Amino acid sequence: MLVLHGERDTFVGIGNSRRLADALPNSEFHVISEAGHCAWEDNPEPYLAHVLRWIDQAEANS
Repeated sequence: MLVLHGERDTFVGIGNSRRLADALPNSEFHVISEAGHCAWEDNPEPYLAHVLRWIDQAEANS
C-alpha cells in the first residue's frame, strides 16, 4: 500500500495517515510538500513520481 499525505492537509491529520501505513504490511508513507488534502491536484509532479515508482516496483516484484 502506498500512503501519500499532503503536508498542508487540514481534513485528515498526518497521524492518521502514518498509523494507516504502520498498520499495513509492506506499505510506504510519504508526505507531498506544498499540498493539501487533494495532493494530486496541489502538487502533481511529486505525487505522480511516487505513484509511478510504486507501480514500477510492484511490476518488478510480480
